[in-house]
Amino acid sequence: MNDLPPYPPIDPTTFDLIVIGTGLPESIVAAAASTASKSVLHLDPNPFYGSHFSSIPLTDLSSFLSFHSTSPSPSPSPSSNGHHDFTALDFAIRPLYSSLDISNFSPQLLDQHSRRFNIDVAGPRVLFCADKSIDLMLKSGASQYMEFKSIDASFVGDDKGNLWSVPDSRAAIFKDKSLGLMEKNQLMRFFKLVQGHLAGEEGLKISEEDLESPFVDFLNKMGLPPKIKSFILYAIAMADYDQEDVGVCQDLLKTKDGIDQLALYNASVGRFSNALGALIYPVYGQGELSQAFCRRAAVKGCLYVLRMPVTSLLVDKDSGCYKGVRLASGQDIFSKKLILDPSFTVPLPLGSPSPHPLQEKLPLFSLRDDRGKVARGICITKTSLKPDVSNFLVVYPPRSLFPEQVTSIRLLQMGSNLAVCPPDMFVIYISALCTDDDQGKKLLHAVMNTLVTLPVSTNSESNAAVQSESAESGGAAQNETAESSFTVQSDLGEGKPTLLWSALYIQKLTLGQVDFICSGPMPDGKLNYNDLLDATVKLFQEIYPDEEFFPETSTLEFSEDDVQFLTCHATLQTCGQGPKVVGEQSWFAAFLLTLMISSSSSSSSWSCLKTPSLTTLLVFENTNNKELIRSLHVYRLENGEENEVEREFVFRKDGPYVEMATSPFLRLQGFRPQELFEGRVTGLWLCVFAFHAHRLPRFFFIPSLLSISRNPKLKSIPTLANDLQVIFQRCCGTEDRGPSRKSSKETCTRDGDNYCQLKRSLLVLDQDLNCLPNSIATSELLKSQHTEQSATGVAVKKKKRADSKDIARIALEDLAKYFDLPIVEASRNLNVGLTVLKRKCREFGIPRWPHRKIKSLDGLIRDLQEEAEQRQQEDEAAAFAVAKRRMMLETEKESIEREPFIELKSETKRFRQDIFKRRHKAKALKNQCLSVLHNPVTELDGNT
Repeated sequence: MNDLPPYPPIDPTTFDLIVIGTGLPESIVAAAASTASKSVLHLDPNPFYGSHFSSIPLTDLSSFLSFHSTSPSPSPSPSSNGHHDFTALDFAIRPLYSSLDISNFSPQLLDQHSRRFNIDVAGPRVLFCADKSIDLMLKSGASQYMEFKSIDASFVGDDKGNLWSVPDSRAAIFKDKSLGLMEKNQLMRFFKLVQGHLAGEEGLKISEEDLESPFVDFLNKMGLPPKIKSFILYAIAMADYDQEDVGVCQDLLKTKDGIDQLALYNASVGRFSNALGALIYPVYGQGELSQAFCRRAAVKGCLYVLRMPVTSLLVDKDSGCYKGVRLASGQDIFSKKLILDPSFTVPLPLGSPSPHPLQEKLPLFSLRDDRGKVARGICITKTSLKPDVSNFLVVYPPRSLFPEQVTSIRLLQMGSNLAVCPPDMFVIYISALCTDDDQGKKLLHAVMNTLVTLPVSTNSESNAAVQSESAESGGAAQNETAESSFTVQSDLGEGKPTLLWSALYIQKLTLGQVDFICSGPMPDGKLNYNDLLDATVKLFQEIYPDEEFFPETSTLEFSEDDVQFLTCHATLQTCGQGPKVVGEQSWFAAFLLTLMISSSSSSSSWSCLKTPSLTTLLVFENTNNKELIRSLHVYRLENGEENEVEREFVFRKDGPYVEMATSPFLRLQGFRPQELFEGRVTGLWLCVFAFHAHRLPRFFFIPSLLSISRNPKLKSIPTLANDLQVIFQRCCGTEDRGPSRKSSKETCTRDGDNYCQLKRSLLVLDQDLNCLPNSIATSELLKSQHTEQSATGVAVKKKKRADSKDIARIALEDLAKYFDLPIVEASRNLNVGLTVLKRKCREFGIPRWPHRKIKSLDGLIRDLQEEAEQRQQEDEAAAFAVAKRRMMLETEKESIEREPFIELKSETKRFRQDIFKRRHKAKALKNQCLSVLHNPVTELDGNT
């Protein structure tokens, strides 16, 4: 006992449930049991959460894989001074990984940053925005501990290294240049059929016979070409095996299952406003999922002890029933139920003089069935596989790399913005189902040879050592080779990322087991967690058949539509006592002073930038917490020097905006503010807006977040709002200079001159770059300008439109800023002609300008808001129903703003029609009542 580490004693010693291992299934069951008011003890021999689902640093990953690749000799169980009416059976650790091959081609570089990695043990794995994992996190409350970012793109690869974008929406189909016109039409018709079937439209219903047939036969029946079929089967429906070859396909996908997968993919696109596509990934890695459920369990009363090995299983001597477990400290802990990590096994006791009660049960637990294997690979590179894209998924369909490839191979690349690796490095995960180790290694090597460059040593013997596999040596081969002894292949690897580090291993697919001892499943070969969650729910229901799995904690029910309005982002707390709000009165005084200066500006080209004048404004958004905004202002003083001021704000969605006291983080980075533009990442800060007075573009955009007309909360922080208004005035002032302004001054008296100038300045300062000026003031000003120009004989020049280069640079995001305006006003803001704007819309797959749809939804939302306020005091349930429908309409509006080609939902159209009918009836009834009041005698005669 004296040689044992000083493990703390656990009190109490009796629980309803003991869970060993903090893998995702075990953590979910622990959280569900704690929510059901069960006393739970959660142990893990590791110093981290997640077990086989963890995200750990590089050095810990090597140790973890090596430990679980061999069968360690069992340590002697410490004796207990307690009861003697039970038997202690020692646990054994069975190897779950094999053929481990770890190669380090840059040890000096990686050793410096090894603790900055968060590598997934079970990668690649992502979450669909609409899958069961998201619903479970929202239902259980684990989402408040999580933060996600979207996967930028999805591709399908081939053996030549080409990556073809997956057309997962109408806009993507229109923009995809790799598809021909006929292929686009076929794909559009197929998606329309699927959407009609899911919506229940009679003319587009898929027959029951087709739903029960293989999905690949249904696609053939639809006449889709092989390329489109491959996209649908393996990149959207995520089929694992070759669906064309029945002889090797171990999981033939039926049409109904394929349609369900397409529905999941379609429902995931646009579910969350800040997700670019259907897939999202947790910041800091997949191990955060296990930690989130562990935190949820701890809140509900679960007791956690890490670094606590469990040595023995305690069973009753007479009945053979489970009693408890013995810890490495020698303490015995008892419980009614037990869930083990899948790596634990209980060997049959040897040399028993009499038949043991567990002789029939233990073999069933110790010899659990392994359903195949999955080959996994992890690579670290210094450059991205695809330039300008950091986080993306690649699917290699069967037979795409070599003829013997019968399964899909999935690849996921992650960048530093997800906090899984240091800056300027990328982590690549590869996985494929396989039947044996040799086949798995062949699949992994095929992908690596296609996409990355393997460093080649000048010494052939050293190169052979790096390429060695532990399948031949029978152990884990960890090759630490000096960085300087390798050179990059120049013939094969030109344009490919160079490999810095890699780990290849084969994992057993072990299913969970429910018996007198329960165990959770190992990570499967799927891309998401749906199958694992089904197995976890089944495990919980077998243990506690009378308990509800995460019961609702309030009377409000979260339906599929309600979930869309709940955020999946964690509440990322900042350190310290809290934000220190800067006083705003002094800033507001400066704001008014700037208005007065602007109103008396001269005819100089810098009339709206009087000293101290704003020369540069950079606005950054925190990549981890989007509510944190930081700005860098550069002002030119009267003596010609420049003064840099850095500010930080909190843009709360549900509260006012505040300015915080901040440290000069950006100014200490050493960059020149004049050289920064949108899209630049500095640490955790992404530049979302950049203004440079010496380098104005032909047309200028301000994000909606920084637009006063679209974001009125900006008025609460005039320090930023004032500079944004000055920028707008600067950009507009360049077009208003000329003889017309002089004419205006000549026709005004001294007092009238000040009034005209103030009127013109306020006209500008009341607006921003994302909206048109006030219609009344604009018409008056234009009318006065036209009169003055006619009187002085000055010809009215037609406004010059943007040239072709500027038009070509207009992106869909630029158009989206003006979807809530009529198309005529949008064309004016974009400085392009109406015909050019319509042509741009057709290029992006927008059949018609979405202004009317958005305005229609705005009207319905406003009506529902009023109705909810009226019913709040009368009927709370009715008020909640109205509020729920209003949130549904707000989400639909956001979806249309992101994907303007989407039509209004049939339910929304019916609701709008019902509103129109009710208004018409109310108006008709009102008119009838008025007519009765005006003609009472006629009405009386008619009744008699």
